[in-house]
Amino acid sequence: MLLNRESTYHNVNPVDEDEWKVLLLLVMRGYKKKKIQFKTGLDGNRYLKNGYWLPIKIDDLNYVNEHSNIKLEGIKIFDEDCGDKYWYDITPLKNKRITIT
Repeated sequence: MLLNRESTYHNVNPVDEDEWKVLLLLVMRGYKKKKIQFKTGLDGNRYLKNGYWLPIKIDDLNYVNEHSNIKLEGIKIFDEDCGDKYWYDITPLKNKRITIT
């Protein structure tokens, strides 16, 4: 399903409780709430962006992946004008059980 450009670029908020939990977990790890953006790509898939294409620490990614029903997979590209850019593909994990220890 392809989305129109207008709806793709304006909504940067989580769309469901799993994405809201990811936002909460990242804020708990020290990231700024206003810098975390949830977007839908032109291909219809969801992704997360931190600030202006900034990386998220691997320990923090592992924390989110361990404590949520979402898997974040990091993507990195090099842009000649801006350097490295990072974003994180969102994959919902169905039927994942989170254990509290």
